[in-house]
Amino acid sequence: MVSAGFRTGYEEGKKPLVVQLAQDRSEDEDFLWEFRLLLAGVFVVGSGTAAVNGYVVARRGLKPVGAGALSAGFGLRAGLFYH
Repeated sequence: MVSAGFRTGYEEGKKPLVVQLAQDRSEDEDFLWEFRLLLAGVFVVGSGTAAVNGYVVARRGLKPVGAGALSAGFGLRAGLFYH
């Protein structure tokens, strides 16, 4: 709960008038918590997807290197690049 108050002008012999406003912010806090969970899930899934895609692209990109190394006679060590 957020609230604010202020006093109005002062007149002698009269009590000062106090105005207070309040707004319930619990729905905003609930939304923020759900948004944080969603953002964390998207980050985890996105990071995993990027890692898998990077692995696949690197393997495909290194296939010609491995094939060239095998044909050059580098044997088993070059076979690590080529499946």
